[in-house]
Amino acid sequence: MEQLPILINGETCGRLSIRREGAYVVCHGHARWNGELLRLWLYGSGEPVYLGVLQPDGTVRKKFSLSEFGRIRGVLTHCGNAPLKNVQSPEETDTLWYLQSDGTLRCGTYIAFPAEGVRLPRGYSGVRRVIEGREYVIFPG
Repeated sequence: MEQLPILINGETCGRLSIRREGAYVVCHGHARWNGELLRLWLYGSGEPVYLGVLQPDGTVRKKFSLSEFGRIRGVLTHCGNAPLKNVQSPEETDTLWYLQSDGTLRCGTYIAFPAEGVRLPRGYSGVRRVIEGREYVIFPG
């Protein structure tokens, strides 16, 4: 069973489980949400895939056929009501970073770790960047 974070307005507020049940793939999630109905999508390295409506009680459920689910391209990273905002630094206007459930950012083969309070060794030649107002250290992934 795979688990993905549910992000609403960029905030992690729940989990979505994805599991196979016979000839189907079932996505079932619950989020701390007591607002209006929201449409949710599955996001990752491919095109977003419509998941369904988050109900007022915070639940969402969708059943895909195996062939339907097999057409989803790329690696799924999260479920949410909108794509993650571009988190670009002024030096990198064409870079789109994707927030991971562990707080790191990913972009292609690069990973950015939060650098707040981190002391790096003398002579470190990595890249430090401020992305969305937070300092990160970027490494090849």
